[in-house]
Amino acid sequence: MPRRGAYLTILGLIFSASISTEGLAQVNAGSIVYIECTKDDGAILKGTGTIVSEDGKILTAKHVAPAGSKCKGVRGTGATTPTRKLVNRGTSSAFDASLLQFVPDPNEVFDFVRYLPLSPLQGRGIAAYGFPDDGIGQISIRRGIISTTIPNSVGIIQTDALTASGMSGGPVFLSETGSLIGIIAGANFSPTTSSPTYYGVLAAETIANEFALHMANTNPPGGIIEAERPNTDCTDVPFRDASTQPPRTTTIRVCK
Repeated sequence: MPRRGAYLTILGLIFSASISTEGLAQVNAGSIVYIECTKDDGAILKGTGTIVSEDGKILTAKHVAPAGSKCKGVRGTGATTPTRKLVNRGTSSAFDASLLQFVPDPNEVFDFVRYLPLSPLQGRGIAAYGFPDDGIGQISIRRGIISTTIPNSVGIIQTDALTASGMSGGPVFLSETGSLIGIIAGANFSPTTSSPTYYGVLAAETIANEFALHMANTNPPGGIIEAERPNTDCTDVPFRDASTQPPRTTTIRVCK
């Protein structure tokens, strides 16, 4: 997906701690999913999603995971070929959004995020997360602000956060609290290819009822939700903060 600065698509949710960088609330990298979907014609679509329920449901863009495609995912890194099967739980008829799901193992629960309404957030800082094609599998962060809080006819709000190819479907969080407000989605589509011609942030509140999204609990501040489970089977993965110049490279710990 080409870099665009006019819009971002936002769906609201919140996340738990793992990624920490200056000026941003902490994010649980395990709630961010690298996705590959294969269409009937063999074409492979790549993008990002975020976990929105403790039973492993994943919110992403419909142009990443269209109806009928076969999808797989991996949490916290794009450096590994996804091997875990994802089941399509629904695609929005009106907006560029799909709901996938990891099939949980017995007794498995997932860290997940919740959404925030946009109305009081104009001018506030945001951060978009995803796996750009040029990022060698590292989670990339792109910062900006919320320019408008009233979604247009396709659910998009205006922001100035720049995104990159491969970040489609990725979460957009409120910088100061880590609450999810939307996802990177198509703002306009080609009538001949049905592919996005430019991108934006789809407001989570726009699809909250359709996909039964959970609203953020902001008590404690930040509304951090973390499943009660031991942090076992952990590994350190590369992480790049593209919002700094030059981009800063470090590692983050991801637990399955």
